[in-house]
Amino acid sequence: APILGDLSADLAARVFGVGQRLATAVRRSDLAADGANLVVNDGKSAFQTVAHTHLHVLPRQSGDKLRFVKGLIVRRNIDPEGTAAAIRSALQRTE
Repeated sequence: APILGDLSADLAARVFGVGQRLATAVRRSDLAADGANLVVNDGKSAFQTVAHTHLHVLPRQSGDKLRFVKGLIVRRNIDPEGTAAAIRSALQRTE
């Protein structure tokens, strides 16, 4: 679905259900996250750069405002494999 309004209510609920599960995992992972933002960029004016609806799960840490804003601009994870491994491990521990 190109934009959020094109998703069925059931599918949107499932997407956010997965987001909830991932947010819990990042808090329980070795990423030292004590919070998470769940974000949908809905439309070009909302910084949507990929023409399909998707949910961003952004690990947060207390006091990370400047680093967080920089990350939104740069959009680069310095260790994507390590981040994915930490989240997979936490997911396995919570299942």
